[in-house]
Amino acid sequence: IIVCLFLIFQLKKRLCPKPGPVTLQNGQRACFLLCGVLNAFAILIMNRCKMNTEKPSIKLAKPSHAASLARLAEKTFRDAFAQFIDKDNVEGYVARSFNENQIKSELLDRAATFFIATLEDKWVGYAKLYQSPPPDCIKQLPSVELARLYSRQQYLGRGIGTALVETCVNYALSRSF
Repeated sequence: IIVCLFLIFQLKKRLCPKPGPVTLQNGQRACFLLCGVLNAFAILIMNRCKMNTEKPSIKLAKPSHAASLARLAEKTFRDAFAQFIDKDNVEGYVARSFNENQIKSELLDRAATFFIATLEDKWVGYAKLYQSPPPDCIKQLPSVELARLYSRQQYLGRGIGTALVETCVNYALSRSF
């Protein structure tokens, strides 16, 4: 990969015009387009290098997962919102919403479905679907809401959200939502 990137940058250096206003002559248009393709290819390779290519595993949460899911839910909520919300409000909401008993009651609710994302044997994100009637302004069809979608901050950009959303969509489609 490093050799490939080196070759791309060497080729770019020889072929591509310097940054700034450029007036393209006949043969330079193809060269300019090639430079754009080389840039895109280099960025793609660099992103792949930064990212562990391991895909997250997604599993359906069970009531026995309540304690671990409560810890994950609290951690991801704090990571996402603590800096934007008054500390007292955060503490109150977290105490009510992400304790083991609350999460267990949500897991037992037939209208709720939770999916857990794991990567490298760590719980790194989760999603919650909730079946509810749609608002009055929408045609009355079976509906499901993506009520929560969270990933641990250090795993952002690793495909956690994408894998969870794909799982949720497939789940909804398989149940005719």
